[in-house]
Amino acid sequence: MRHTLFVMLAALCAAQAAIAGVKGTPHLDQRQARQAARIERGETTGALTQREATRLERGQDRVDALEADAKADGVVTRAERVHLDSAADRQSARIYRQKHDRQHDYNHNGLIDRPVQMR
Repeated sequence: MRHTLFVMLAALCAAQAAIAGVKGTPHLDQRQARQAARIERGETTGALTQREATRLERGQDRVDALEADAKADGVVTRAERVHLDSAADRQSARIYRQKHDRQHDYNHNGLIDRPVQMR
């Protein structure tokens, strides 16, 4: 009886750990949501062209795919978490660079607005 109770308790702990591992990336989920909002704001304000926004959204999808791969076995290891964080860091830097370059679409016509050259 005591041995059976111990085995059931161990199985319950293992199952709980597996479930916790699958949900083990709340920080990354929040970060992905913030980055998606940054892309949306950049598109709305004209700081990003449609092409830049589409490219950045594909980058977000790649990070999501990496996260799904990491969660596939039920546990997100420390190495996988580091890999996911570095991918999110790179994506964040791409968003910053694209929002702060000299390509804008302020009038939302799909064309790149260039500053007027004064002579």
